[in-house]
Amino acid sequence: MSAFLDAVAETTLAHVEEKIHERPLVILYPRHRGRAALVAMLLQIYQQNIVYYSLKEIDTNLNAWLRNMANDELFPEGFGQKVRAALQSKASPEELAQAFAADLGSLRSDQYVLLLDMFDRLERSKVSDRFFRALVTAIPGHVR
Repeated sequence: MSAFLDAVAETTLAHVEEKIHERPLVILYPRHRGRAALVAMLLQIYQQNIVYYSLKEIDTNLNAWLRNMANDELFPEGFGQKVRAALQSKASPEELAQAFAADLGSLRSDQYVLLLDMFDRLERSKVSDRFFRALVTAIPGHVR
């Protein structure tokens, strides 16, 4: 496994972009020693075309993460409105994915990359798996 991780750390930006092109959702291994460098590189490359959010220590389950992100002062007022409504109605993971995708779509009209840092804080579960499977098809075309 470590040889594989070393190969990933030495991957060029062009190779990364080639692999993620046309993919609506990409999850990078967050505990790799080169994670901070990769995040810094993505922030530098995409600059104004990136929305960065770092999961907090309390973002351990899907509902907590979505609630915290929807209410974060980092985002403009109005962002997260659909997620908050879906959480309040105890929506299914698929409905939460639809709401999150709608909020992401309304965040900006131009194409941008959503970068979720510290993603390993979110516990894997059947609920989060269902959410991300639904998000892949729901995410707007201008959000990567």
